[in-house]
Amino acid sequence: MHEIFINYRTEDEPFGAALIDRELSAVFGSDRLFRAPKSIRPGDDFAERIPGAVRRSSVLLVVIGPRWVEAADPTGRRRLDDPTDWVRREIAEALRYRVRIIPVLCHNVSMPKPADLPRDIAALARCQYLHLHHRNVQYDIKRLVDELTSLAPELASLVGSAPASAGDGSSRNVSSRAVEVSDLRDNAPMPEALPMQSARLAALGRRWRHPLAIIVLAVVAIVGLWKATSDGRPASEYRINVTADIDKLVTIPQIAAIGGSYVTSLPIAEVPPPPRMRDSCANRYEWAHQAPISAVDADTSIAKVDITPLKGAVTITGARPHYDNNKAAPLTNTLLTCAGKGGSRPPHLLEIDLDSGQLVFYPDGGDTPGTLNLDIARGETESLLIVGKTLDCYCRWRLELELTSDDGQRHAVTIGPAGAAFDTASQNSGQQPFETTGSLSSSPYRFRDGQWRSGR
Repeated sequence: MHEIFINYRTEDEPFGAALIDRELSAVFGSDRLFRAPKSIRPGDDFAERIPGAVRRSSVLLVVIGPRWVEAADPTGRRRLDDPTDWVRREIAEALRYRVRIIPVLCHNVSMPKPADLPRDIAALARCQYLHLHHRNVQYDIKRLVDELTSLAPELASLVGSAPASAGDGSSRNVSSRAVEVSDLRDNAPMPEALPMQSARLAALGRRWRHPLAIIVLAVVAIVGLWKATSDGRPASEYRINVTADIDKLVTIPQIAAIGGSYVTSLPIAEVPPPPRMRDSCANRYEWAHQAPISAVDADTSIAKVDITPLKGAVTITGARPHYDNNKAAPLTNTLLTCAGKGGSRPPHLLEIDLDSGQLVFYPDGGDTPGTLNLDIARGETESLLIVGKTLDCYCRWRLELELTSDDGQRHAVTIGPAGAAFDTASQNSGQQPFETTGSLSSSPYRFRDGQWRSGR
């Protein structure tokens, strides 16, 4: 049974939710917490699993960040105004079944006012809240644990019973078909993609637009790496473009909100002003990555991959991250942060949890995970937005894709920030990697009133 349900919005505070899940799992045990990406298994009907999990919980934690109230869908409609919005539905279910609700406010945000909320969840505004701030993580988590154990006696009996390894991330609850990338062999066969009748989820409908449609939920589970079978590098068979400069991308708000920040080894007194002397994420990518700053992406690295098959249809049938530094500890330097950016996104999103090696594919611009089995017709171009995220590592990594042609041949392609290389990452050891570090231990600064000032 899950005693604690974590409710959060992915375009607002996914890292705060992941941090709470990790820390509380270390105290109570991972099986006592419900967080959808971890707790819903491939093949589960999430429309049944989620409401049932809310009703059976003792406490629902509502993680609220700076974009929680105003987060909008691609049409510009506020998500909270959509009756099928799962954040809203989970809170409404908890209120209906009198599950205790504890809002957790991140980054000094204020509680939403009743006028900000739909009528069915307006009572949320009256719930007493707790804080979670990057400067007081240990204290805030301890306060949360203390409150949970005092409010839910069934949780008090679990303190200290969680596996000893839970706190260091070594026992994270990843799908049983997903393993740490360090366990993979470069010549191990790649399993077939998780079964699905069609590579396109559009035929099945989307969760938000067609709530009665049958949705097949499948996490991209990686247990091996393919071996390319072509007679040489098939450079003439594909045109592949990679854009890693976030300033050249039109990205979705939840990605941009945590993109555009960078960690540098320079003390803040030596960091030059940002472009145009503004507190803006715009035009910072090249500025941050060049000398003297030579920064690393904070929390998230983003790249858009455009793939065009030239000689025949192709299907993207697999993906996995390759780590060049075996996941070192996060950097603890100067964090240069900003307010975030917004916009739209390419139709397909591949999200990579760099801490666990788990991947989740969101097809067709939707919010429902699906199977990575993406068909591309000859001469057509499909765009895949890849997003690597971390809380716990300084990761130098690249992404390996498996392309299967219509004649059954499989080609390995390795993606880095400077472009694509055919064959596996091990066969392209000189390729530039993405560099991403968790930023919770770094000192944050924003450029305000003509100077760098402490804080986010």
